[in-house]
Amino acid sequence: MFSFVRSKLQLWFSHSQTKEPDKKLISLPNLPKTKLEKQLQCLSSPIIYQNTIQEAIAPAVKNWQENPDACHSIVFLSNPVENIAKILRDSINNWSNHPVDIITILSGQSRLSNPLEIPDLIQEVTQPYASTDNPSQTVLVIPSLHQLFLRSIDGWDGLEYLRDFIVKQRDYFWVIGCNYWSWDFLDFVCQINAYFPEIKFLPKMDAESLEEWFNPLLEYVKNNYQAEELESLVNSKYWEVLVNEASGISNIAAQLWLDSLAITPEEVELKNKSLTLYQFKPSLPSLPKISSLDRYLLHSVLIHGQITRNHLALSLGESSSQIRSCVQVLLAEDLLKDKEHLLTINPSYYDQIKSELVNNNFLVSQDE
Repeated sequence: MFSFVRSKLQLWFSHSQTKEPDKKLISLPNLPKTKLEKQLQCLSSPIIYQNTIQEAIAPAVKNWQENPDACHSIVFLSNPVENIAKILRDSINNWSNHPVDIITILSGQSRLSNPLEIPDLIQEVTQPYASTDNPSQTVLVIPSLHQLFLRSIDGWDGLEYLRDFIVKQRDYFWVIGCNYWSWDFLDFVCQINAYFPEIKFLPKMDAESLEEWFNPLLEYVKNNYQAEELESLVNSKYWEVLVNEASGISNIAAQLWLDSLAITPEEVELKNKSLTLYQFKPSLPSLPKISSLDRYLLHSVLIHGQITRNHLALSLGESSSQIRSCVQVLLAEDLLKDKEHLLTINPSYYDQIKSELVNNNFLVSQDE
């Protein structure tokens, strides 16, 4: 059924009355593309994600307050190209009249430079919560569990301590965010699933929720560019095609939308004039040929969500110089992104990279 719907949508798009522009077009240059990328990053997390999180936490907390033997934690798992920490933060900040006090701990967006110091950090941060004078009134949020370990020797000792601490400390309700590739790895090395029975996956987006999420960005585009040619401004069918290409994942859709923007060559040199934006059909790019080491490197980035070059070398047991040269090639091919020295997968290549890893016998997490 899914393949049938997909083929119908693709057929519709190929015969759409809105044709590809006849003008010669080039991809959007880096400067305006970077500006739009920053606007994308400023968007609040999709409402469908926020509602899912709020609607799962509220009854779970109520059950814990009323039943001392009830589960006192809930885990939210996301695709590795989604920012689960931001999604949890937005869900909590935009939640009016939440029923309990909510405190976020261990909220750093990157690992300690020395991963062997992570266990000490976890013990230091959790020690104040070893006991409480006000039981059943506080929720503790750990927004990105995958930033608290490294796949290396002794690299997940801190998480074993944290796992056991949470299980014993029932005076608080625990909300945990994690990339599900990380979660599957942790389940393999320290059986984490057995300790956290309540697990929720972020839902897939549909065309309506995707268009709703994009609306503030489209308003920005209309106010700052000549955008009459953009199908995403006027064509509801466009969002069905885009969400289908993106497999319902917001950050993949955002990257595909951004990559589909174009201008005419004549406008490249324009300085103080609003650009006229055009749009290619959104489609997943083809994966370039990659080496065996590239596959191990990309697999490690997916497991860790985001990672520095030095940590990547540690996780693979390879020299830093070799990893750095591989990273440069993958950055040039746009398979990786580098933001403040943290490497992440380019979302538009996620499906292709996953397929490449499956075809080469890597253990790969399955999308829910």
